[in-house]
Amino acid sequence: SFLHSRFRRISRDVVLPIASDPVLTKSFRPPAQIERIHTERVRCVLLESPDLVAFETIPDSDEVRTILRLMEANFSDTPFWVSLQCQSESKLADGSNLDTISAYIKELAPTSMVALGVNCVHPELVRPVIERIRSGLGSNTQILTM
Repeated sequence: SFLHSRFRRISRDVVLPIASDPVLTKSFRPPAQIERIHTERVRCVLLESPDLVAFETIPDSDEVRTILRLMEANFSDTPFWVSLQCQSESKLADGSNLDTISAYIKELAPTSMVALGVNCVHPELVRPVIERIRSGLGSNTQILTM
């Protein structure tokens, strides 16, 4: 479509986002299926040679973990960020604990992850979520709000 080709042309030099969709469908997928889907998406995105890959609106802990492992194991030279969707200052959209995700990210320490983000949340949640993530990861972590 016209919009898709325009988006590709404009964003090629900056970022190509990969969005999640389970919250819209209320259908969280098993990790193996998430990995297959994101592997295919990342390979397609990398054909356009983006500066980085953005995983946006990630609502559940299994998907976050799968993305981090996938990028570390198969695309470790590709800069990326993950942007989380939260239902509260302490929980992702699926109800999983944000502190657990922060601990996992800190433990795995993905080499090419450039930032952790928060998007599609109520404005009142932005600051508490950022503070919670920062307390779990440390003050040197780049945190994005979108």
